[in-house]
Amino acid sequence: MIFQLPNGKIIHLSVEEYLHLTDEDIQYIVSTGYGLEPTNPFYSSAINKPIKEKNPKVDDYIDYQPESEEIEVHIIIDIDSLTDEDLDCL
Repeated sequence: MIFQLPNGKIIHLSVEEYLHLTDEDIQYIVSTGYGLEPTNPFYSSAINKPIKEKNPKVDDYIDYQPESEEIEVHIIIDIDSLTDEDLDCL
């Protein structure tokens, strides 16, 4: 990560180093003149990074077939065994 010091210079730190940084450490770093002068205000910013593809390639192969989802039901009815009440329901 990039950390900007109070004098305007920048230094590269890991997250662990940043979390353990005290005010005395920052004062020491500034007093020794350590760090880089950023000449580009967009140095290491997200603007300069390559753009990721918004629509990643999707595999064109789809194994779905509409016929495979249809269920065929065959019902065999013995008409001789039906009563009048059964016929009213049909």
